[in-house]
Amino acid sequence: MTGSPLRDGAAPDPRREVAVVLAAVVLGGAGALFGSSRVWLTLSAARPAPFGPLAAQVKGHTEFPALGGLGVVILLAGALVLVTGRWARTVLGGLLIACAIGVGWYALRGLAAPGAEKIQELLGGAAKVGTAPITVHKQPVWPVVTAVSAVLTVAAGLLVSLRATHWSPGLSSRYAAPAEAAISDDPWRSLDRGDDPTITDR
Repeated sequence: MTGSPLRDGAAPDPRREVAVVLAAVVLGGAGALFGSSRVWLTLSAARPAPFGPLAAQVKGHTEFPALGGLGVVILLAGALVLVTGRWARTVLGGLLIACAIGVGWYALRGLAAPGAEKIQELLGGAAKVGTAPITVHKQPVWPVVTAVSAVLTVAAGLLVSLRATHWSPGLSSRYAAPAEAAISDDPWRSLDRGDDPTITDR
């Protein structure tokens, strides 16, 4: 009876690790972009005639403009993990963690009510027309979705930073020029020199 091919202490499968990382990065980056594109706040207030009631819906990337850019960087870094070498991937892992911390910070701030100065900034000139006290209605589900995407990205970044040196080189090395020693025996190079590689020395 043959033993099981899987033994305790077996090395992790690099391909599976890369697949997990890519899935987490895609979910993290897309989650940050999607969550920040939803309405996080609704601001409302009564105004004297002839002005009607004030109502404004504020999306996450409107309240925190950097959120959209961070989501894009996360997705780009995930794509670069596929095509870069081992040490470059370690740097990308740090970049993923840094972006995730930024996304998480904005998500946590989104769960809290904005201050008076932030409300005035979001409303612009509309708040200057004799409004009554402004009511803030929060939509916490989307900041939470954004925060979860940050957690996924942190996990992906940690895995890249800790395991990238154990993965095979990216696509860029697959198409790199072969080593000089390998080139010398290349049959195509022999044909270029006018030699027939099918004829061996006797």
